[in-house]
Amino acid sequence: RIMFAWRTDQTVNGKKLESHHLILSVNLDGTDLRQVLPTELLIGNNEASMDHKPVRSPDNRYLVASMTHFVKNNRIYKVLYVLKNMTSEMIAQGGSTPDFNWTPDSKNIIFYLEGDLKNYNIETKTLTDLPMVYSSGGTLNLRDNGKTFVASRKTQLQFTNLNGEKIKVINFPTKRGDSGLHQLSLDSKYFFYSDPNKYIFDVEKQKIVYTIPEDDFGSYDMVFDPYTNEAIYNKNNTGLVKHNFIKDKRETIIPVESFVIYDGSIINYPPIYESKD
Repeated sequence: RIMFAWRTDQTVNGKKLESHHLILSVNLDGTDLRQVLPTELLIGNNEASMDHKPVRSPDNRYLVASMTHFVKNNRIYKVLYVLKNMTSEMIAQGGSTPDFNWTPDSKNIIFYLEGDLKNYNIETKTLTDLPMVYSSGGTLNLRDNGKTFVASRKTQLQFTNLNGEKIKVINFPTKRGDSGLHQLSLDSKYFFYSDPNKYIFDVEKQKIVYTIPEDDFGSYDMVFDPYTNEAIYNKNNTGLVKHNFIKDKRETIIPVESFVIYDGSIINYPPIYESKD
C-alpha cells in the first residue's frame, strides 16, 4: 500500500477547516482507499497542522508525525500515534525537518530535532542522542536492515554506519536542488531527485537513467514500487501512474486528475530483500 497525505476542506467537530490534511492509504493497484486515522486524532484539540512526512512503523502498529500547534504559539511537537488503540502521545518538542526513520524491529524512531540526531525508544519512552549524520533538506534514509544511513547532500549520496563514519560516497552528475522532491528506493538502487529537472539516478551505475519531462510530472511526491522499482507519481491530465522508466512504459493506477500524493511512502510490504546479517 501507499500511505500519503491529502489536503482537503473538512468539517471537524462541527467546525470547517480549510485545506487540512488527511492521512490516507491505497493499494498499489489503486483500490481500497482508506483513511489511516481520524482527523480529530491527528490534529488534536489545537487544530495542529502536519508539516512533514508522517512515517508508519514496519509492523504497521504506529505512526509518527511532526505537528505544529498554531494556537500554542506555533509550537512544534513530534507525536506518536498508536493505531490499534487510536491514541497519541507527544514524544518530543522542537523544530528541524525530522526525517523520521523506524528501526526494523519497530521499537525505535530516529529523527532530527533542533539540529541534532535523536533516537526515541517507544518501550522505555526515552529520547537519546545519536552520532550526527548530516543530510540536506530532509533526506536521511535507514537501510541495510537498520545498519546503514544513506544521506543525500547537494552533490552526492553519503553512506555511513550508525556511528556516523562514512562507508562510501556516490556523486551526482548534477547538483541536487532545494526542492523537497527526493526518494530512495527500498533497495537503495535508485534515487529520485530534482535540480529542478526531475531525474531518476541509478546508484549502482552512478548515472541518470531517466529524466521525467517537466510537463509530465504533476505530482508533489513520488514513491518507488518495492517489488519492481517502478516510479509511482501523478502525471498531468492523467492521474496516478506507475512508470517503468527503463522501458518508458506507464500504467494508470487511479485515473483522477485531482488525486495528488503529498509525503508518500510504502507501507504493509513484506521483507522482500535478502538479509545482510
